[in-house]
Amino acid sequence: MANRQVTGRTRELSTIRRSRVQRTGGRRMFRRPNGGGGGGFAGLLLLLVLAAIVGALYVGGRNLLAGNTAGATTASAATTASTVSSQRAATSSRSSIAAGQSIPFIVKPGATWTDVADQLQQQGLISSALVFRLQVRLTGSNGSLEAGTYTLKQGMTTDQIISVLENATPPVAVAVRFTEGWRMEQEAAQLEKQSVVTATDFLSVTKSQSATFGENFLADRPAGASLEGYLFPDTYEFLQKDNASDVVTKILDNFGQHVTPAMRDQAKAQGHTLYQVLIVASIVEREAAVPSERSLIAGVYWNRLKQGQCMCADPTVQYALGQPSNWWPQLTAQARTLAPDSPFNTYNHLGFPPGPICNPGLASIQAALSPTGDYLYFVAKGDGTHVFSHTLQEQTQNQQRIQQSSTAQ
Repeated sequence: MANRQVTGRTRELSTIRRSRVQRTGGRRMFRRPNGGGGGGFAGLLLLLVLAAIVGALYVGGRNLLAGNTAGATTASAATTASTVSSQRAATSSRSSIAAGQSIPFIVKPGATWTDVADQLQQQGLISSALVFRLQVRLTGSNGSLEAGTYTLKQGMTTDQIISVLENATPPVAVAVRFTEGWRMEQEAAQLEKQSVVTATDFLSVTKSQSATFGENFLADRPAGASLEGYLFPDTYEFLQKDNASDVVTKILDNFGQHVTPAMRDQAKAQGHTLYQVLIVASIVEREAAVPSERSLIAGVYWNRLKQGQCMCADPTVQYALGQPSNWWPQLTAQARTLAPDSPFNTYNHLGFPPGPICNPGLASIQAALSPTGDYLYFVAKGDGTHVFSHTLQEQTQNQQRIQQSSTAQ
């Protein structure tokens, strides 16, 4: 049908031309303007317009590659409405970042250049993820990426960003050991010492009231409580210059693997929350030096709580007095007289202290879940072991015997 229409139109034009020649004798019906052929002027004008459009597109493309927001928006408008929307979001993000400001950029394990491009646009570091991906292909930088935290700056060109991500030194893996009975401040110092994260960043996550983690064993943790008690002591492998939240998540995952659902059900069956078990376990961890005594010491504290007595635990007072220079100071006077107003002074305050005083190991947690004995008192013999007693009178006698034996030596 289209071909027939074209043929008919051509015949019609030929008839018109023949008629015009017969009427005019072959003379032109219109004069060209002075100064040359009108067709040449129109052609020149058309070329100039086309050159201006090409130039604008070229400059716009270069601006996109350099991260220029205005150029990116113009180019986006020439593609699709959805791209325009994403460009505006990136513009808003970029406007909130000062030029030259350092911005941490995290590449997660297994991330692709496509993932990186989307993340760069979301953080306002580039204007177009599409253009970034094209530039990666053009430069041949389509290889694997090293996971880690990189430092980028607002205003960097696409080539500069690619160079940083492609040529950065792979992060170093280090083994970090957390000892049973350490406070979270001690763990933070160890992480900083081995250049994993700063102590400040680690503690800001572990003490944050807004930080959320998906582990269900945190469900009975009181509102506003830190993660003390849950930072499971073990040997971990971290990357230097890692992300504090990722570090904490890894530690919590390890806790969940060791403190099993069956153990949590055991605590519930005994009428205790897991948080209460961790409090007792943390005290046991600081008191027990001989593994065989862990469950006996745990039994003493549970028995005192059941009878409405004070826990009267020296380690809780040490926790209250701890300072960066000495997290576990020796008690130089009667414990009840030291930091008397602190809720961690379990001589002056009945019931549980506000929270765990350290991060207990698995053996102490198991002891807190399986206490033994009906003792209420114990006294250290000086060699790491203790003498246990049922009554205060027996306790006093044991203390006197130990003191006399020590004096005789």
